[in-house]
Amino acid sequence: MAGTNLLGLIVNASYNQHMDGETERRNHEERHMRLRLTESRRVRKALSRVLFTLLELLIVIAIIAMLCSLLLPALGKARDTAKQIACANNLKQVYHAQMMYQLDYGEWIVALRSSSGWWFELLSGTNHKGESIGMSYGISYYGIGVTKGTLVCPSEEEKFTSVWGSGISFTHYSLTVATGYSGINDPLYYRRKMMAITQPSEAFLGSDIRSSANLDCLTRMVYRHGGRGDSRTSFSGTSIPATEGQANMLYFDGHTIGMRYWDITSYLFFKAGINVNAGVYCE
Repeated sequence: MAGTNLLGLIVNASYNQHMDGETERRNHEERHMRLRLTESRRVRKALSRVLFTLLELLIVIAIIAMLCSLLLPALGKARDTAKQIACANNLKQVYHAQMMYQLDYGEWIVALRSSSGWWFELLSGTNHKGESIGMSYGISYYGIGVTKGTLVCPSEEEKFTSVWGSGISFTHYSLTVATGYSGINDPLYYRRKMMAITQPSEAFLGSDIRSSANLDCLTRMVYRHGGRGDSRTSFSGTSIPATEGQANMLYFDGHTIGMRYWDITSYLFFKAGINVNAGVYCE
């Protein structure tokens, strides 16, 4: 009887030990499963955060690209406008220099070209060789082939050439032949005093020019501001510009305005506001 009880106790103990081990194993598996589930949730959460961050980044990039596509044309237009304003300021300096010159020379307007020299030489005090020939009226000029100073248009990419008759030889600007041009017996080319300017706000003084210092026709002007630019390369400047760009125009009252080739009606433009007959032959 005692042996039977001992055997039962041993069996029960073995069974209980087995069950305890099984319980511990199940608990271990459950803990391991919970850990795996927790780690899986953590990984999914991290991956979701990364994917969300990438999505945000793509959205930001798309917004920036869209803003750039909207702003770049506006920035380009603003840059072109700033260059045109700087060009107009250069022309206004030419106007002020001309006014000071005429005060020193008995109200005679500085001639486009005379026996004394070119207009830019007389206003700058420097000839086309870069040599000093007198006082400057506030215009900076350094000679043929040197592209710097007051007479450089910010909108013109072509520089002054050192060879006369090829490209832009002197400056990016010129005066009208109505200020006087030597050797031509035509009243429009005569020298004249300020009293001959009957309507200063209508009388044209100078403008952007491309390839010649002689400004006597609309096609010699260069329409470099805005539009598609002025791609003409002809030295004589006789071809009609295929552009919607503007040339800055300077008038005898000192104001400037941008005008397209198609806005200027005719050759009479050069005679407007001027008593053409009130002048003398330009030597």
